[in-house]
Amino acid sequence: MRQQAMKYAGAALLAWTCAVPAVAAAAEGNFPARPITLVVPFAAGNVADGIARIVANALGEDLGKLGTRALEKFRLRHTGFVFQGFNLFPALTAIEQVQLPLGYMGLRSDEALRRAQQALDEVGLSHRSHMRPAELSGGEKQRVAIARAMAKAPQLLFADEPTSALDAESGQRVIDILHRAARNHGTTVLCVSHDPRL
Repeated sequence: MRQQAMKYAGAALLAWTCAVPAVAAAAEGNFPARPITLVVPFAAGNVADGIARIVANALGEDLGKLGTRALEKFRLRHTGFVFQGFNLFPALTAIEQVQLPLGYMGLRSDEALRRAQQALDEVGLSHRSHMRPAELSGGEKQRVAIARAMAKAPQLLFADEPTSALDAESGQRVIDILHRAARNHGTTVLCVSHDPRL
């Protein structure tokens, strides 16, 4: 048991060491346009919170001094989240899922629709845009979740175990999309994962 714990701790330390230069660059306001993977067996939320604070400092914000509304506004404008369990609304279509946060950002409905269509096209789901979650596969649900996060054009995208609930083929497709998001949009993608392919 102890040996297993040491193995996980070593993996987490190695991944964190590899990520430190990118995190340090973010602290200076230079967000690396590539995925950073942290292999973290536990306390992933604490790691994500720490990275968010570094990013906030680079943007001239002290999260410790922000009230609840200001924190929500910061997250809405600067970060995107892809959750392990997709977190899609059962009653909304794929296009509506992606449009929802854009409305909260104050975008006009026609601009929100344009961005949502573009994001779904980037993840290969434009033909499924009017489907609800119950009509989508697990991999398709995760791609909708990525489109929802990317449509906001975030500087930092957090992905919590984005491939853990997917089969090998769907998982690889999600990995390719996250890499493409980093390359094409200059987004720093932070994945907390046990998947060595990331």
